[in-house]
Amino acid sequence: MKKLKEAIQRHEAELIKGILENEGIEVELRPSHIVYTDTIYFGEGSLTDILVPDEKLEKAKKLLEEYKGKE
Repeated sequence: MKKLKEAIQRHEAELIKGILENEGIEVELRPSHIVYTDTIYFGEGSLTDILVPDEKLEKAKKLLEEYKGKE
């Protein structure tokens, strides 16, 4: 598994996970090792890393870029 995104808010990680899983990409969410204490900057919850299978990393990046373009 390789990191697709690192140290993002949990709710954003869950959204990305849903997008990728709908496209058939396995996703693992792990707590980030970056420590934070200020909810003003990071909101509620923990920071999360998003991991995908090595062979799906480029496809996952491309899907997220396409999704960003639709916003």
